[in-house]
Formats: sequence, structure tokens, C-alpha cells
Amino acid sequence: RLIELMSDSTHQYFDILSTEEKENFTNIATLSFEDMMEDLAENIATKDYFWKDYNQPTIHHLTRQMEPFSRPNLEMSGQANTINAMRGDFGPSWRMVVEMTTPIKAYGLIPGGSSGNPGSPFYDNMVDDWVAGRYFELNFMPKMDTVSQKPFLKTETFN
Repeated sequence: RLIELMSDSTHQYFDILSTEEKENFTNIATLSFEDMMEDLAENIATKDYFWKDYNQPTIHHLTRQMEPFSRPNLEMSGQANTINAMRGDFGPSWRMVVEMTTPIKAYGLIPGGSSGNPGSPFYDNMVDDWVAGRYFELNFMPKMDTVSQKPFLKTETFN
């Protein structure tokens, strides 16, 4: 839908009905940028300003009560309405990129680890990769009797 809207910068969706002028995409983008700069100007003069301090990206333990088993203040970008969706403690429980080629290639990652046991080295072993945007090649077997000779995990970085 966004791409469809972007193809017509004068679409009625971009018009602010409370004004007499008929706004377009450029007007809305400019207004948004100016609003962001005003908000930023209020904070930037008084302190060092880092997105993680505002966004506070955190992966909580499932109970949300066990802070030592959580990962707070992650050094990452993202916002709730972006591809790298991460806002505070809201984010995707699974990320996957699929290349629809023959054969199919897929890469994925969970924001945590493969173990639910806090004593396991695999409890949160994928958090740093998830923050950095590194994905692992997934083993896609087109037939149940097919066994891949490739290693199960292969690191790829998408920026």
C-alpha cells in the first residue's frame, strides 16, 4: 500500500483536511522532518542524544519480572513502524528473509537464543546477532527425505 501511495504524491491520503491548502507527500515529509528537528533541538542542547536512550530497546525475560535474565538498552536502530521494528520492548519475535529462487534460500533469526534455560549458553546467544542485523541461513528441504550437506547455520549480514 505504501508503494502504491508513493506512486501518486498528490493522493488524497496526504492532504491535511484541517487546512485550506491541499498537501502532497513532499509537504507531509517536510512537516514531519521539521517537527522532528524541533523535538530534537530541545534535547540536543542539554545532553548527548542517542536513539537507544530514547527508544530503550529491551528484550525482557518472558515473565517480564526477572530483570537479570533480560537484555536492556540494546545498541540498535529501529522504530515500531519500520522494517527493523523495535520500539522499547516491542519487536518481532522472528525475522526472516526469503529469496524465492530455485532452490529457495532463506535466512532467519530469533531475538534471544534457542534455549529457554537461563543456565544454558544458548539462552540469549542470538541477541547480539539480532541487534547487528546478522541472519543465519536456514536449511530449506524441499522433500522430507532430502538431507543437506551444508552447515546448519551460516552467518550473513544484511545492511
